[in-house]
Amino acid sequence: MNTLFDFTKCTSAIVDRHETEFQLIGFGFVDTLKEQTDTFRRIQPYHTLHFIFSGKGHLEFRKQRYTLTENSVFVIPDNIPFRYYPNESEPWSYAFFEFTGSMSATYLEEAGFSLKECTKICQNPTAIREQLRSFFNAMHASGTFRYQRLLSLFYFILSHFTKPQKNVQTMQEDAFIQNVKNFINARCLEHDFSIDYVTDTFFISHSYLCKIFKQKTGETLISYINERKMLNVEQLLKTTNLSAAEIAYMSGYTCYPHFLTCFKKRHNLTTRQYREQLKK
Repeated sequence: MNTLFDFTKCTSAIVDRHETEFQLIGFGFVDTLKEQTDTFRRIQPYHTLHFIFSGKGHLEFRKQRYTLTENSVFVIPDNIPFRYYPNESEPWSYAFFEFTGSMSATYLEEAGFSLKECTKICQNPTAIREQLRSFFNAMHASGTFRYQRLLSLFYFILSHFTKPQKNVQTMQEDAFIQNVKNFINARCLEHDFSIDYVTDTFFISHSYLCKIFKQKTGETLISYINERKMLNVEQLLKTTNLSAAEIAYMSGYTCYPHFLTCFKKRHNLTTRQYREQLKK
């Protein structure tokens, strides 16, 4: 049975998010050897995706019965009756994602899932297992998680089933880059922020993130980050009486001389001259 975790259940609901195109609304890990789950036939108003870590189980869906084993992935669309339950002699453990939004069905279709093909075997499960293991162990230890990391993990799993002629970033490239931008916008003023922080959150290499970001936005990743910082600087210079050093610190700059150099290069003015010009 499952040996990846020292717990048998780890679940969470996600609230206070308002994305309409795609939104994760819940996720978790369940080991049915020790945790009972619902086994009755039901309908849900959202989609789910399951990855089976160990054991066996059964899915009843559209008058079909599927027997599922370790490293299988199965999807249940919204508003369709279904039932799934563990095998009695080898009960399964699995991770699951609950999601909704106007693009949900499209993402599943691009990954090859449909009403006629709702189950698949992952041919290269090691990376998925390790990423899920790392995420759930960290969450269980801390009791917290980062939504963007969870979202990236969901995309990472789908990418293993994307049709050969399509790339996962082609399938979700706009949504992926928008999520990167949202993450940068929310965190780039923090003093421990770095590109490595972004790549770790989204499970992507530094070089590939920079490449896809430039392809989709027309600007480099570092220039986007610097622009967000400078916009905050300019806003604080206009609306507060804080010193330039304080503003630099509040805008994510850890080296004041470097900040002054960047500002002078951008405006051809010092911060004092910039403020004086605003008063004219």
